[in-house]
Amino acid sequence: MASTGELHGRRSRSLLPERGASTREAKEVCRGCVAREDCLEYALDNGEKFGIWGGMSERERRRLRRARAIERRAQAS
Repeated sequence: MASTGELHGRRSRSLLPERGASTREAKEVCRGCVAREDCLEYALDNGEKFGIWGGMSERERRRLRRARAIERRAQAS
């Protein structure tokens, strides 16, 4: 498992799997990272489209962004 400084702030090949490749290894790296939530929020705030950020793939982040948008609209109503 990675420590906070080991992966945070730099790109790692394991966190950028090839298109169609398994994301399991990259997500495993994220599992024990204390910066996981900050990393995910960074990716969401900055529209990161590639790689695993905060333990989530681009597709998972897209779903989370949509769900949050729906929740914000519901709260605004």
